[in-house]
Amino acid sequence: ALFAGPWMAKMYGAHPTAHQKIEFAFLIGLIGSISLFATFLGALFFGTIADKFGRKRIYGIEAALMAIGAVGCAFAGGPIAMLIWRTVMGFGIGGDYPLSAVIMSEYANRESRGKMVGMVFSGQALGFLAGPVIALTMLAAGINHELTWRILLGLGAIPAAAVILLRRSMPESPRWQARAMGQGAKASADLAAYSDGIARSAGRDTVIKEPLKKYIPTLIGTAGGWFLLDYVYYGNTVCMPQIINQVAPHASILASTAWNVLIFGIFAVVGYVAAFMTCDKLGRKFI
Repeated sequence: ALFAGPWMAKMYGAHPTAHQKIEFAFLIGLIGSISLFATFLGALFFGTIADKFGRKRIYGIEAALMAIGAVGCAFAGGPIAMLIWRTVMGFGIGGDYPLSAVIMSEYANRESRGKMVGMVFSGQALGFLAGPVIALTMLAAGINHELTWRILLGLGAIPAAAVILLRRSMPESPRWQARAMGQGAKASADLAAYSDGIARSAGRDTVIKEPLKKYIPTLIGTAGGWFLLDYVYYGNTVCMPQIINQVAPHASILASTAWNVLIFGIFAVVGYVAAFMTCDKLGRKFI
């Protein structure tokens, strides 16, 4: 919403035609959704190569892509450049999804695995909440709209860049190390450094290869459920400015942003916290 008006004027002049408005609306919608498609591709790519080459060799590359993409978006000179950089950023986000979740699940113990993995994904809620809050602060301070959205997009590079070295310096996932590399003793030593100092090696795990078709029902249930969730979730979050504009067409950008914070803070953040605090006690399937 912050960059749409200035870019429309730059592309079509002060008085765009109805057709040009529709064309521009499609372009803005594409900008909002292209990163999600890139996320899908990134998850497939990074998940596959992480299984082949190990988590450590890959972890951190996706964070670098997110940082580069965020900086590129901040300096984008037009919609096409924004599309390109959001694709780069989305590809990195897609890599972060499987890698962070898998690494956390392979390090966490059974008693708190659900909570730990849930906390990884809850970082998304903090980001979704922090963005509008920072935008509110800058808009209330009277900062220029164009500068505001560029700063917001650029700030997204900070958390990604901050963890690149940390991720590159992490030891290999103990489970992958033991299974794929046969280094059970080293995996136990690495795991002990992140626990209470006690970890027992059971040697190399026996890998039983089973046909993928055995897991198709489970895959459909989990991935299918996640697909439906994301369809509704991102359909609402990405289009939230347009939804608020339809409900309150005369609301200012400041008011619309405030409503966004309120809606997300009341429902989404509470849902994230409730899920990761109870999933180990109530069970994943029940949740």
